[in-house]
Amino acid sequence: MLLKHLLQTEFLSLLNDSVPRQSSNLRFDGYYQRAYEEDEYHHGFNYKNGVPTQYIDTPYAVGPISFFEKGIILHEGGYFGDSVSYKLRILNSTKFAKNTRCWGVYKIKSDTIQAIIYNNYTGNAFKRHQYKQAYYQGIMRQDKILQWHLVPPYPDINDEINSYMVKKDKIPRDLFFKPNTLKVLIKPDSTAWINEFKNR
Repeated sequence: MLLKHLLQTEFLSLLNDSVPRQSSNLRFDGYYQRAYEEDEYHHGFNYKNGVPTQYIDTPYAVGPISFFEKGIILHEGGYFGDSVSYKLRILNSTKFAKNTRCWGVYKIKSDTIQAIIYNNYTGNAFKRHQYKQAYYQGIMRQDKILQWHLVPPYPDINDEINSYMVKKDKIPRDLFFKPNTLKVLIKPDSTAWINEFKNR
């Protein structure tokens, strides 16, 4: 119980800290994403009679992670096949249910970046979606974040149901920066649902 209280205190402290984060190794004019295998993505479009006539094998964005100067982080899960679908996701974000995006906070210590993100985990039959704090850490190197992975304390969730997601997130992965002009369309001050926790 004490640990949970301390962790929540840290989250609120970072959320209420509006001082811009500064680091020569962290960029804000786009997003970070992991690399993907060539056979990992095969998305059909231009459907005719229920059958796709074309495919996209190189996604536009792979689980983009965006950092904002005032310490806010946004993790968009999944793939976006092209810039249009990614832009629509951004523009329609305020129309989605409050908890459909994984917002969080981050801090920088030397070349290490640490984040607390509210991830969407699967719960029981009575509460299918549960947003729990998950802790991540990585090392900043120029336009990369190396060894980005889930670290203790791990979220209090159903380990059996969420085992694949947790196991995957514990594997250190390198994130690569991708400049993106659509980033300016994301307005965390007005669309990040975690703002309701401010000044508590």
